[in-house]
Amino acid sequence: MTGSTAVRGPRFRWKSYARAWIGISMLVGWPIVVVSGVLLWLADPGRQSGQQELFLDLTKSEWGDIHWWVSVAVVLITLVHVVIDFKALKGALRYLVSFHRGTNAQPRGRRPSAGASAD
Repeated sequence: MTGSTAVRGPRFRWKSYARAWIGISMLVGWPIVVVSGVLLWLADPGRQSGQQELFLDLTKSEWGDIHWWVSVAVVLITLVHVVIDFKALKGALRYLVSFHRGTNAQPRGRRPSAGASAD
């Protein structure tokens, strides 16, 4: 077999792979942050409340630790998401700003006909 006739597998696309893992991580992480935050918000604020079991046999103190570390991890993952998809974010923001300013009110390629009245 020569080099030109060898069968090659699909090329590994690290950005697509990273986007998939980042998306899944954010879909799992942010709800954990929200649920743990709501549990902590609803918990008794009194003395010795850190030893009180709230949910899934975990104490308020343990839920606080979970909330803190998952929040840190998900914020870092979100920052990586913004860095990887910065070009798309910039394009979307540019489109929204130009659309709301009225510079892009008509879709591209479509112009009002000469006989159409402006309402």
